[in-house]
Amino acid sequence: MYVEPSGRPNGRDPWSFRQTGVYQRYDGQATGTVSVLLHPKLNSVAQKKIESSTQNEFDPHALARSPLSIHLFILKSYIPYWTDFLESSAASLSEMV
Repeated sequence: MYVEPSGRPNGRDPWSFRQTGVYQRYDGQATGTVSVLLHPKLNSVAQKKIESSTQNEFDPHALARSPLSIHLFILKSYIPYWTDFLESSAASLSEMV
């Protein structure tokens, strides 16, 4: 689960809670990994980062080297939003107090 800006107009909740599903089959003896990502929206931040990494002219196979790479890409894509969300929530709570 992660948060990201919702893009809603002012006065409405500025954050959306979302989930990304990951199915991965990794075989250490084989030469490939099968990964299926389920996103709640088209062209998500994680999807764009993963796609750009596979098009890297220097090392297009970097993502496939470790079975944890795909998970790390997803985490790195959304961790910065959590900081912004917590700061926004703290500001809202301070106003209420």
